[in-house]
This record gives sequence, structure tokens and C-alpha cells, in this order.
Amino acid sequence: IAAAISKDGKYLASGNTNVEIFDLGQKKKIVSSKGHQNRITGIDWMPRRNLVATASGDGTVRIWNEKGDSVKTINSITGSPYSVVFTPDGKKMIVGMSNGKVKLYDTGNWKETDSVQSGSSLLNLKVDEMGKYILTSGDKGQLFLWNLKNHQPPRQLKGHTNNIYGVSFHPN
Repeated sequence: IAAAISKDGKYLASGNTNVEIFDLGQKKKIVSSKGHQNRITGIDWMPRRNLVATASGDGTVRIWNEKGDSVKTINSITGSPYSVVFTPDGKKMIVGMSNGKVKLYDTGNWKETDSVQSGSSLLNLKVDEMGKYILTSGDKGQLFLWNLKNHQPPRQLKGHTNNIYGVSFHPN
């Protein structure tokens, strides 16, 4: 199960194979929608718009509105989408693939604009609050820090030897 709270704190989106949206103020489920054929492994809310992105083992990323309508489907040709995040300005969507590929999409037209390889697999990714860095984690202790602004080669952070399932940036 994947879950994310909207940037304004009003909604919670969660997913297994269905997407469910909860109104946190009213404490009730307002949407339950089917769309994916396999489990949802990543979910995030788009800043400044009430859109939710879900990544699934069925090879798709889906964009949903707050009513639960699937408004866009992005089919993967290589690997399964495993993680999805938006940059803080909402202009880019970043999708981590199970094969280690990281894909960047322009949210104005939902077209892929760039991709980089992040090790042999990818288990999680995060974007910092300024939208400058991506942190990716994978199997065998793979942890990479990417600079989104200047496209420099990643900095590998070493120390772990096993799978890294969660990553986060310090708020400062």
C-alpha cells in the first residue's frame, strides 16, 4: 500500500490496486476508483493542482483528479514504475523504475524530458524541498544524490550493504 497527503493537508490518497481519496477534515472516504491491474507502489500529490500520480507494477503511471477520474495514463516501455514524486513547483514529475531508470516528465504535456540510470534497481526516491536534488535508493546499498539543476553525475553515498527502502531529506 502507498499513501500520500495533499500539499494543503486536506486529503489523503492511498492505493493498493484501487485509488482511494479521503477528506481528512470530514474524516471520510470520498473516492474509490479502479484503474491499475497490479498493486500501486508509489503515490504523490501534484502541488498547486488537485491531481494524484500513482505508479504501479502493471507498467503504468496514472494521473487522477480529486473526483477519482483517471485523466492520463503513461505506459512504460522499459521496466515497471515503482516510485513517483513531483517537484515542489509541480512542473516535473519524476518516476523511478524497477530497473533503476529515473524518468522526468513535463507536467504541462506529460512528455518525458530526461532520464538517468540509478544503479541496477530503484526502491525509493525523493525530491528536496527546493526541487534541486533527487535522492534515489535501491538494492545492495545503492544510494545516489542527483542534482536536477546542472545534470552533474550523481554522488554515490556509501555505507549501506543491503536494500534501502526509504529515503528522506532533512527539512533544513
